[in-house]
Amino acid sequence: MTDQALITQFQNGDSKEAAFTQLVKSHQTQVYYQIKKMVLEHADADDIAQAVWIKVWNKLDGFKQKAPLALGYSGSLIMKPSTLLPRKNV
Repeated sequence: MTDQALITQFQNGDSKEAAFTQLVKSHQTQVYYQIKKMVLEHADADDIAQAVWIKVWNKLDGFKQKAPLALGYSGSLIMKPSTLLPRKNV
């Protein structure tokens, strides 16, 4: 199933979890390595990737399919990893 079909399925409320799971499976490696280029620690990259997917879930209903999904989340979410990284008390 294409990203566009999965997004439409998600937005229509038809098996939201299944559609989202398939999107994550299709893009999780790409998302992780984009983030890993910007942070050193594996754990930080995992935390940021999880935050990205939470934001994608929360915003996917309003996602306009003008560009591929990869452009949408990498441009708006991944480019600011510092805003997604949990603060550590030192």
